[in-house]
Amino acid sequence: MKGQVLNFSDYQRCHDAVIKITWHFGRLQAFTSMIQSPSWNWENPEVSGLLTKVMTIDTNEIIQDLDANAATIIGFARDTYKRIYG
Repeated sequence: MKGQVLNFSDYQRCHDAVIKITWHFGRLQAFTSMIQSPSWNWENPEVSGLLTKVMTIDTNEIIQDLDANAATIIGFARDTYKRIYG
């Protein structure tokens, strides 16, 4: 990773924030592809169980986590810009 090679301060925190945002995107993408599929048999116990599991996702938790990770990335970019350009 270039950030580690260039020894950017707090690079690992920024990297972890990007990974977490990407993870949330994957979760949301999987959810939307699941609920938009016309071929699901909603009476099937496996499908129903999967939907029940998906419904346990707390949207407030996702929003708070996305906000916190976005702030980490913005802070990293701001601090790195200041170090490089003053």
